[in-house]
Amino acid sequence: MSPLEVELINIRAHFIILFGEVLRDYLNEERALQKFTQWGKETEEMFCNLKVPLDEALKDTKDYRTFLWKILKEDIEGSNKGK
Repeated sequence: MSPLEVELINIRAHFIILFGEVLRDYLNEERALQKFTQWGKETEEMFCNLKVPLDEALKDTKDYRTFLWKILKEDIEGSNKGK
């Protein structure tokens, strides 16, 4: 695995951790947006410094979003069945 691939995995892992923190801490929309905006700015700056093409930086984003939405939907539906 190249250093760039490792860095991309770390960035994506940080995003997932951030997403979990927002859910765990019941952050309001404004605070959650602040956290994700900061992550986005830091990530953008790093990609620019590394001269990573935008398509490479974003290539797995849809997969992560789809997976996270599926897990959330299943959890919500499971919670609603218990009520």
